[in-house]
Amino acid sequence: MKNHNFKFRIYAGKKLAERKSGASVFAALFAGIAGSFAVLIVVIGVMNGFQDNYITRRIEIASYHAVIRPVNDKLGYVYDKAVVEYLYRNVPEIEAAVPFCDRDILILFRNKIDSDRQPVKLRAIDAEEMQKDSRFLELFSITHGKLDLCDNKVILGEELGWRELSFARLNSPVYLTPDISLQTLAGRKEKEAEEFRVGGYFNTGSYDYDRYWAFVSLSSFFGLTGTNQIDGIGLKFKKKVNRRTAAEKIRSLPELEKYGLEIKTAEEINSAYFAALRLEKTMILFLFVIIFFMVAVNIFGTLRLVILEKKEKILILKALGAMPRDVEHIFLFESLILAFGASAVGLLAGTFISYNILAIFAVVECIINSALRIAVPTDFFKPLVIYDTSIYYQTDFLVKFTFAELAAMFFLIVLLTLLSAYIPVAKAARLRPNKILQEPL
Repeated sequence: MKNHNFKFRIYAGKKLAERKSGASVFAALFAGIAGSFAVLIVVIGVMNGFQDNYITRRIEIASYHAVIRPVNDKLGYVYDKAVVEYLYRNVPEIEAAVPFCDRDILILFRNKIDSDRQPVKLRAIDAEEMQKDSRFLELFSITHGKLDLCDNKVILGEELGWRELSFARLNSPVYLTPDISLQTLAGRKEKEAEEFRVGGYFNTGSYDYDRYWAFVSLSSFFGLTGTNQIDGIGLKFKKKVNRRTAAEKIRSLPELEKYGLEIKTAEEINSAYFAALRLEKTMILFLFVIIFFMVAVNIFGTLRLVILEKKEKILILKALGAMPRDVEHIFLFESLILAFGASAVGLLAGTFISYNILAIFAVVECIINSALRIAVPTDFFKPLVIYDTSIYYQTDFLVKFTFAELAAMFFLIVLLTLLSAYIPVAKAARLRPNKILQEPL
């Protein structure tokens, strides 16, 4: 009797250990899949946010949805108001048609003889048409002064004004050269620089524009350069308009060929920029696919060990008449729960972290800095800043997700989990009962 109780305790302990072992394995796999997926969600969300931020500012501030320009760029295009009126009449999808001209120039401070010279990109625009561009005005924030481009007024970026002018008073004089050439750089053309007055300072949230861009009116630009030629007409379409369809409609207008003009979309104008962003995103996704492939290999190895531990149970099921498909369904159902459950938790955790990442950074900084204050002498202590806005020139993390991306990543992980589980399960389910304890899986 005592011997029987002793054997029973050994058997019960063995079964309890197997159950705990199985639970710990399941928990480890669950945590691995959920954690990996959460990291992928955070990276994709933040990357989409940054890309969307830069693409939006590049198109809405520095470029346009489409540009009408001369077929031969070397030939100037004399500004004709009739073309703009023709576009408004025939293409109702257009919100704003803004004639513009870009020129690399030198901006001279203090005086024309002994001056600090700064190269900037000068954009000349039709001030009246610019007022119709709602999305440009949303991102182009005037922080000092007002958006006044009349009477040789120039609007400068905050960074340019802060670094070079220390926010000189409004209406202070600055001098603009007609272009940047060897003669200009040598100083021989600086006598041709014309006096402009600071009309205001702008902020776009992009360092490149706030530091190196300036805006004047077309009439002031024509007086500076002595020409009435423009680079093109920038088109902004109304919200929820199919831009490609609108661009094709404009391309088919007969008057466009008559004036010797063509239309280029933002994707065509900035093709290299968009291609670089797509390549960057593709490479990061490829790296994460490799990571999840390694997770799938770990799932395969772990389930293979689990099935080895459950050979006796599989043997009993096969001996009782269970078909291979029945054994597969049992293990694949567990894998399905694992895949969907871990992916759902990873999805929720990743989106939560993405939308609260700055708060998480603040908590981590507080904990680390509290520990450093104790360990490091006061004279040598320097607070840790994970996200320094003075470096990134952006005060917030922009996060963006698309349903298609989230759904594709979710089902990819579920599919990889099920495939990695199916291989050892299918092999074990097809073994004969009298061989299952001898043949390796």
